[in-house]
Amino acid sequence: MKIDHNLKLEQSQKLIITPELKQAIKLLQMSKTELETYVEQELKSNPVLEKESSNEEAQTKDTADRTENEASENEGIDNNDKYDLDWQDYFADSSDVTGGAFQNSSYTPQNQDSFEVFTSSETTFIEYLNFQLSLLDIDTEIREVCEFIVGSLDSNGYLSIYLTELSKFTEYSIDKLQEALELVQTLDPPGVAARDLKECLLIQVYDKIESENISKKVIPLIENHLSDIAENKIKNIASSLEISTDEVQSMVDFIKTLNPKPAASYFTGEKTAYVVPEAFIEKVDDEYIIIMNDNLAPNLRISPSYRSIMNNNRCSETKEFISSRMDSAMWLIKAIEQRRRTIYRVIECIVDIQRAFFEEGVSGLKMLTLNDVAERIDVHESTVSRATANKYVQTPRGIYSLRFFFDSSSSTKVKHIIKQLIENEDQNNPLSDEKIASILKENESVEVSRRTVAKYRKELNIPSSSKRKRFSK
Repeated sequence: MKIDHNLKLEQSQKLIITPELKQAIKLLQMSKTELETYVEQELKSNPVLEKESSNEEAQTKDTADRTENEASENEGIDNNDKYDLDWQDYFADSSDVTGGAFQNSSYTPQNQDSFEVFTSSETTFIEYLNFQLSLLDIDTEIREVCEFIVGSLDSNGYLSIYLTELSKFTEYSIDKLQEALELVQTLDPPGVAARDLKECLLIQVYDKIESENISKKVIPLIENHLSDIAENKIKNIASSLEISTDEVQSMVDFIKTLNPKPAASYFTGEKTAYVVPEAFIEKVDDEYIIIMNDNLAPNLRISPSYRSIMNNNRCSETKEFISSRMDSAMWLIKAIEQRRRTIYRVIECIVDIQRAFFEEGVSGLKMLTLNDVAERIDVHESTVSRATANKYVQTPRGIYSLRFFFDSSSSTKVKHIIKQLIENEDQNNPLSDEKIASILKENESVEVSRRTVAKYRKELNIPSSSKRKRFSK
């Protein structure tokens, strides 16, 4: 066999992941709050980049309109697209480089104040208890011990450490700690400073027996049969206490009205994380309008100060540095706008396909996959996946994750039906998982196994039929 060397030309297509393309992909899969944090970091690291104030936004509106067509031509992120511009020539043309240049004015939302603007600082659970202590006529020492116990409570309002342990790390005696604990347990909310669930419920029961004429038989029920209550073993309890099942059921219903976590409804001092929607869907006449939420991502622009330096400074190294920073800033501005456009197109497609959901609710959900949307808007499936990750949309029916409308829609619909069936069942003869599967097949033409029904029921936090059964007439 003859072996020789020769040159041959071939054409091939390759996707090279440039830093700019990596940035665009990274921004696309960020949530709204993550994007806000990322932009703040870029503003600190890139001196050329700065926010545009609201009055400056009005001044650059004309510039935004002039460049709108140019932006729409660049809707896809081209790997070979570079912003190696002659910035001096660009600025000489009096053009402005801002995030507004890429904004679609047709979908600019009205300015909306953040929810936190309307909320005042809350009194924490510990502060609430200490305030009650300040109103009591007690000596200074016992007040200090009470405040120490209050400060030792966990997030549910329980004292999860033994008094003997507290005594070891303090100068307080066990008797003094016990006296203070009993005093703290009289504070509001009832059940506070309990050492376990049983004590928490008993404190609340003692408080209600006198005020609401509750039967004292509920005390041994809590002391000895909490596990039976959890398993809904009403007949076993009735036999043990030698009372009727109706009476046991009535007491169990009362116990379930008690609060097992006294501190749960109070502010603990931890910052609440709010879901920030990417867009608002509003029904106007017979159409659903999509309004992108642009409040958190500010309009960005190239700093005028650095433009002046670029035009007037003769140092080549300075110009080279500023030019590179301007290229980076321009890529960020474009990537943010591309993210916005991609998410808008995905939401627009979802609204079109899932219109029945917005009209009828969960029962109107249709089967939808990421690939279905990808084919409609002519992008890769991975792009749709990133565009819907950790994203939420506010609709007339509430706030939903974008992933809610996709391949899980079939299971979501089945869960909705299961929940409705259980809500309307005969509580004295609840539906078994097998019976629910049979009803789904006969009435809804949905074939699911008993195990699937059990799985969906558990995901809905609905107990089994044996635990849902009631024994009252």
